[in-house]
Amino acid sequence: MLSPQSEEAFSTLATSLVGQPQLEEAVRDRWRTRIRGSAGAHAEVALPDEVRSAADLLAHELPLQTHSVADLAELGQRFATPTGGLLLLWCYATTWRRDTQLAALLASAARIPGFEERVRAIAHDRVVEGPLLDALACTPLLGTGADLALPANAEARARLEILIWEAGASALEVPALGRWLWAAPENFEELIRTPARGALRGRVLAARCLEVSVCGLNQLADQELVGRGLQVLQPLLLHPEPLVWVHAARALGRLTGQIEALEGTLLDWVLGESPLLRQRALTAFASLPAERLKFLSSQLVAILDSPGEADWALAAVAAATPYLFFERRVIWDRLAARIIAGDGGAVAA
Repeated sequence: MLSPQSEEAFSTLATSLVGQPQLEEAVRDRWRTRIRGSAGAHAEVALPDEVRSAADLLAHELPLQTHSVADLAELGQRFATPTGGLLLLWCYATTWRRDTQLAALLASAARIPGFEERVRAIAHDRVVEGPLLDALACTPLLGTGADLALPANAEARARLEILIWEAGASALEVPALGRWLWAAPENFEELIRTPARGALRGRVLAARCLEVSVCGLNQLADQELVGRGLQVLQPLLLHPEPLVWVHAARALGRLTGQIEALEGTLLDWVLGESPLLRQRALTAFASLPAERLKFLSSQLVAILDSPGEADWALAAVAAATPYLFFERRVIWDRLAARIIAGDGGAVAA
C-alpha cells in the first residue's frame, strides 16, 4: 500500500504536469537517469523543487510496491484513475530497473482502453533491457507470434532468444510465457516449431523454450497444439547433440508432470533395452515435478543405488541436477555422493 506521502506525490505530479509536456518529459528523464548528476540529467534543472521531490519519492517507493500480489493489484487499479497516465509514464521510464517487477503491472494497464499501444511499447523496452524473468514475462504483451516476427520487434526478438537460452541453461520456468506460447498455434510456431526445423542454434532454442514453457500448460490447452508439441519434441529428444537432447529430455519430464498419459511411456523407456532411449528417459524421469516424482522415486533411487549402472546412466540423471537439487534434494545428495566417490566418470562429474 502506498504511503500518504506517496499519494501526495502522485497528486502533486498529476497537477503539475497537466498541459506541460516539457515538464512531463523532464520527469520521465529524471526517472530514467540511472546516476544522479550524470550528463544525461540536464533536464533536472527545469524541474521545480516540489516536482523533483515528488518524482524522487515515487522513484523510491513505487518499485517496493511491485513485489507482492496484493500491492501489485492495488497499484494496477490506479490505471483506471486520473493518475493512471502518470503511473504508465513511470513504467516507461523504469524498464531498465532490476529491482522492479513490471510484467504484472503492465498486464493490468493493457486492460485499460487507450493504453494498449503504450503498454506494447513499454513491454518492448522491458524485453530489450529488463532482468531475465520479468523480461520474459513481458513477452506476451508484445502481441502474437506474428507480431514478434515484425521488423519493429527485431531487437526484442534478438534479446528474447538470449533470455530463453539463459533461462533454459538455468532450468528456470516462466509460467506467463508458457501460457502465452500454448494459447495460440502462431505463438508456438514462431518460437518452437520453426526454430526446431532449422540449424543447430534454432534447435537448441526450441528445446530450451519447451523446457521453460511447459509449466504454462493446463487441462484446457488445445490438445491439437499439445500433439504438435510432442511431434516437435521427438526429434529434439533423439538429437545427438547434448545441447539439444538434454533440454528436450528435461522438457519431456516437466511435460509428463502435466500430462499423466506420458508416464507409462517414460517408464517403458527407463526400463527398456535401448541405451539411447533409456538415457533420454532417465534425464526426463529425474526432471519430473516433485509432486509426481515422489510417487516414483523408488525406481530412481534403485537406479542410483545399483552398482551395475553404466557411467552414462548416472550422467543422464545428473543432467537433471537443477530440478533434483531444488525439488528432491535427498535424491540429489545420493547422486552427488556416488559421483564424488568416482562413479559415473568424467561425464557425470
